[in-house]
Amino acid sequence: MNEQLIIRLGSQPQQPISWLVWSAINQEIIASGQLASADELSALSERLGRRPVIALVPAADVVLSEVLLPAKPNRQIIQALPYMLEEEHAEDIEQLYLALGQCQQRGKEYWQQVALCKKAQLEQWVGSLVVAGFQPTQLLPDALLLPVHQDGASAIELAGQWLLRQGVWQASSIEPGWWPDFLSLANIELIHSYSPWPTDILQNIELAEPELPLALLAQQLPQQSFSLLQGQYAPKKAQNKVWSVWQSSILVGASCLALYLLALGAQVWQQSQL
Repeated sequence: MNEQLIIRLGSQPQQPISWLVWSAINQEIIASGQLASADELSALSERLGRRPVIALVPAADVVLSEVLLPAKPNRQIIQALPYMLEEEHAEDIEQLYLALGQCQQRGKEYWQQVALCKKAQLEQWVGSLVVAGFQPTQLLPDALLLPVHQDGASAIELAGQWLLRQGVWQASSIEPGWWPDFLSLANIELIHSYSPWPTDILQNIELAEPELPLALLAQQLPQQSFSLLQGQYAPKKAQNKVWSVWQSSILVGASCLALYLLALGAQVWQQSQL
């Protein structure tokens, strides 16, 4: 099936949820809509749940950063990553969930992409989907699916927030009222905006062709392999149904053969006693 169901969750279960059925082959919208809250996910699952599910979450709830590793990455260094980040975060590192992106070598240095969010938050997102009957194959921050522009940043308005992507591993969410302060500090030369730009905010912008937010984000999915679903949250590989049938038949056959050989052996033994 070439159709994907993309679900954009809120920070809280009671917040509205946007969804989109996207044809990856035809690059077109099949259906779209909005749910009042996570309580309506079950009904959506009954209607559309047979499609592969990609879940998007608010970029405001996920911190993306890069960590300079002391040496070429190995298991010990990766396991020590949470403690390398401990001083940078006020919260107890044990309450945070860490997912790994790519590790890039720059000269003689190794930089590891990491994504952090609250464990309770991740479990809420995953729990809402699983309880409704969904098995997401990928879960990632929404802003990480904006197009990357070499000459500047990209932005679009979604659910009352502005999503912004300034680089491959630079994605954030901006409250509309924070734009002036943010832009004065960020020093972004050009923003490619896929939503009408606020007329009261001075910024060098280039208006791109307007897009439905989830449709724009869906177009970037083939280029984005990152997912927060790692370790214990990683999707379970679906077992091939044909192999399952054959496997059951093989087991039954093996059991019958074992019983037959056992009975045959007993018969031969009895005859030898005569």
